[in-house]
Amino acid sequence: MLGSAQVDGGLCAGCAVDAGLRCRSREDCPQEQDCHGPSASCGELWTCTTVNHCSAAAGHFYCACDHKVFAGAAGCPGRQFGTTLNVNGPVDDEEPCDPDNPEAFRLDVIVRGVGFEMYSGREVFARGLDPVLGQVVMWPNLSNVTDGGFQFSWHESFSPQREHYELQFYVDTNGNRHCDEGVDLLGGMQVTNTAAPGSDDINVQVSLDVNASFNFCSTW
Repeated sequence: MLGSAQVDGGLCAGCAVDAGLRCRSREDCPQEQDCHGPSASCGELWTCTTVNHCSAAAGHFYCACDHKVFAGAAGCPGRQFGTTLNVNGPVDDEEPCDPDNPEAFRLDVIVRGVGFEMYSGREVFARGLDPVLGQVVMWPNLSNVTDGGFQFSWHESFSPQREHYELQFYVDTNGNRHCDEGVDLLGGMQVTNTAAPGSDDINVQVSLDVNASFNFCSTW
């Protein structure tokens, strides 16, 4: 706890609560008070208050002034932040972010399939799952086998906090756009963070030899 209050433009320890304790998060405030201040402000401390500023709107992911992601309620995140993040998928608390950039930091994932000549013209469906959260983070995507291969691209989909995601794909051999175990060609592998320094791309190559016994159709 900061344990200090703003008096004549300065900070003093042990000043009265009603002087307005200065804070960076609600953990710096007395019990039953919240830390509140102007949105997107990292340049000055916020103030402890008993006023409830919370909104009934859905909460957000924010980028805190210490460059870490956190989840907070609308109107009362309880922690100073630089920006509200634009995210469509899951985000981890404390993962790196830029307080001046509303886009969560993500790496692009590019998957290329090779050696699929016998499936020329067939559609291929793929997705990526976060093994920690148990959620789809690279949303189902569609490609076609052309010249013996296919390609998928997911823009800004890989959190640098993760060591790997699980890639799953199937070649729709019967053309019904449905994942059918025992009929369609199913494949999968781990996608690891192999981005070169200074690069935003993770490049992955899959081939027929990565296929084993998969049974994910029931969850597709």
